[in-house]
Amino acid sequence: MSILGSVVVTAVIVSYRSGELLLECLARLCVNDQINVIVVDNASNDQTIENARSRFPDVTYLQNHSNAGFAKAVNRGAKHVSS
Repeated sequence: MSILGSVVVTAVIVSYRSGELLLECLARLCVNDQINVIVVDNASNDQTIENARSRFPDVTYLQNHSNAGFAKAVNRGAKHVSS
């Protein structure tokens, strides 16, 4: 079964001071229009999210005010997944 042109998978990425690693990950995911991407940032104090947002504006970005840990961050991202 092929569903061309519609989102098939949503990737939730948890980020904390991920810098170039996040940019590389988004570069690979964002070439496929069947992948929706949500990045949850755990209060990075560098330019991680600003840099990602400028290069990948179609990604959904959620920013935590503190480092909530992986589980809470991924659960927050999962709440934004549309089915």
